[in-house]
Parts: sequence; C-alpha cells; structure tokens
Amino acid sequence: MKLIVSREAALTKLKANKDRHIEEYKLQMEAWKTAHTEWTDSMKKWSQNQPTDAQGTKSPKQPVQPQYYVHSYDKLIRKLELHQHINVEIDDSSYNSDYEQIFENKFDWSQSFASMSSGYITTGHLKASDVNTVRGIQEEE
Repeated sequence: MKLIVSREAALTKLKANKDRHIEEYKLQMEAWKTAHTEWTDSMKKWSQNQPTDAQGTKSPKQPVQPQYYVHSYDKLIRKLELHQHINVEIDDSSYNSDYEQIFENKFDWSQSFASMSSGYITTGHLKASDVNTVRGIQEEE
C-alpha cells in the first residue's frame, strides 16, 4: 500500500526520533563507561587471583559498547529533503519500510538498540525513568 503524507510532517517526526536516538545513545555511553571501568577493575582483580597452573574461574564479561545509528536517520532525512513535492508517497508494504522507519521508529537495529538500554537498566548502570523520559514514555504514578 502507498500512503500520501506531508513531507514536513514526515521530516518533523523523523528529526524528533533522531534526537531521541541521540539522547538515548548518550545515556547508553555513560552507562557503558561506568560498566567498562567496573569491568577493568574486575579484570585486574581476576588476573591477580588466577593460579598459574590451573584454569581458574572465567574472566569477567566485557560490556558491549553501544552503537550510534544516526546515519539511518540522516539517510531518510536527506531523501525527504530532496523530494520536490509538499506531499510524498511512502511505501508501508515491507518489513523495513520508510513508513515504519519514519512514523514508528522501527529499523532493523531498533530491537538490539533497545536491548542495550534494557541491559544497562538491569545491571543498575542506567535508570529506566531516564530512558523512558528520552523515549517520551509517561510513567504511571
């Protein structure tokens, strides 16, 4: 199915989603820096306690650095900015359609990006309320 939407409305939505992505990425990076410092300290302790003649315990797991996906937004923004008409035709028939990316903020990397925040929330390196605020999610009182 093809949808006709205002180019300006699409750009506004996409730019807002990009800004939210940048803010959540910043939160993830702060959490990663803290987790990485803790991991470095744990590795030092772990390496000092390893016996030289036995396998010993498993080493601490290194935290995964967050990924920055702004290029996905920029590509669509450029595509819309180059469009010559006030209204644009958007395809919503495929999984990774322009419609889903612009209006639902769903990219092929979205789930792993959200999981990264969830992981840092679980480990206590990130507050759920901070992520919800960035995502525009209202918390129940």
